[in-house]
Amino acid sequence: MVADLIRGVLDPNLAHDCDFTTLTRCNGSYVTDDLREREDDIIWKVTYGERTLILYLLIEFQSQPDSAMPVRVMSYMALLWQDLIRTKVINPAVQIPAIIPIVLYNGKQPWMVPKDIKGYYLLI
Repeated sequence: MVADLIRGVLDPNLAHDCDFTTLTRCNGSYVTDDLREREDDIIWKVTYGERTLILYLLIEFQSQPDSAMPVRVMSYMALLWQDLIRTKVINPAVQIPAIIPIVLYNGKQPWMVPKDIKGYYLLI
């Protein structure tokens, strides 16, 4: 089911190079540097192409619009990278893995939240 989601959401060329036989669910619970607990809904990793690049798919389920969603997703991504570095899964001096965030919205109100962080810049 997750492989079908990746194929349906990602650019077909990107999805084509994913090895779905390596699809693995990952830990979605992190502790920040100031010891606050954070939890993500679901995180998966998949090998991409012939490289050792790991593609993490971060899925966030939402039942109502959240104007802070782009900022929340960015913080989830940073916490994931931080945890991968802390646990020595990755070496930031070599390469950090790509993360594709997906927000699945199933609410009744229209989603009027900017789809990316660009909608939040205040130019002075």
